[in-house]
Amino acid sequence: MDFIFGHEITHITNGHLGVINKTRHPDPEKRRSKLSSLENQAIELDADGGATEWTLQFTEFVRNSRPKLPVEADDPLGISWREFYATETNTVGFCFMASYLTLRMTSPDYWNPANQQNIYQPLPPYRMGTLMKVYASVLMQLLNLSFEDAQTQIGVIIGNRKSQVYHLSVGCPSYGQVSEKNQISFTSESEAQAAGYRKAGNCK
Repeated sequence: MDFIFGHEITHITNGHLGVINKTRHPDPEKRRSKLSSLENQAIELDADGGATEWTLQFTEFVRNSRPKLPVEADDPLGISWREFYATETNTVGFCFMASYLTLRMTSPDYWNPANQQNIYQPLPPYRMGTLMKVYASVLMQLLNLSFEDAQTQIGVIIGNRKSQVYHLSVGCPSYGQVSEKNQISFTSESEAQAAGYRKAGNCK
């Protein structure tokens, strides 16, 4: 929910709505041309960046509020809270996955390859790759990691139960195209390989 809220807030604070409203201006002299698909996609990616910043700021606020929260018991709230906030790496990794699930659930049709060329949203694999870069950059700054190590820390590997192939979040075009009923997730390539999966042939 934080990611969705932050995404919509960024549309306002970064002036996206103003640009869009100019395409509907009643005065033809002041009306700008309709946004191209590329312009629409750029706006959505910019809003994703703002949503990421908003989400991580909120998690830091919650982390600093720990003394005020009843999270020490071994109940579901306490266990999940401590796992989520155990380290900055855990928090960033979970936030990335929450972003992925949010985009997947709110726009299911966009993940259908047959629809992707006809929508104004960024193509899902590219969108998730962009988000991966943003979250990895945060870890690089927090923990002084290389980009490759940061990517490994937060990348959720998706396997296809039917084909026994796995896809990385960056460099694998089909990452966002595995049907939900066939999905299985892994935390590392070695884990996927140990389970009998092989890397997708179209991964770079």
